Amino acid sequence: MTQTRRAMGAAGSIVALAIFCGADSARAHPLIAESLGPTSDVIFANGFESFTLTINNYLAWCSINEDGVAYSASKSFSEGTLVLLQGAPANPLVVWGYWTGTDAGGIDYSMNASVRMSSDRSVFACCPLAASPNTPCQ
Repeated sequence: MTQTRRAMGAAGSIVALAIFCGADSARAHPLIAESLGPTSDVIFANGFESFTLTINNYLAWCSINEDGVAYSASKSFSEGTLVLLQGAPANPLVVWGYWTGTDAGGIDYSMNASVRMSSDRSVFACCPLAASPNTPCQ
């Protein structure tokens, strides 16, 4: 019981210090974070928040590389990471179309694109049929 009171007293002092210093900096300490309860503002071990890049490859008709390797439909990156994308037709029946959701904004017709991770991002890749190359992917 005495040990519990001492621990609670120490935690209370830490919480008081946290409030005095500002809750954001206080959450870096595990005792304070536990005392203050859950939050969406988390301090990460590497100092950067992770964001998710989701790539929608329409009907899997595009061949996509993400930083030089085969892409993942959904992958996490540290804040500030520049992800390089390369797209190409996956087979002779389709042609390269476009990206949406890249840093270029709007419709990006370049086969090479980039995405700076500053939030969760969603990218769409379109490789329409060669017989109807102007048909948008939907």
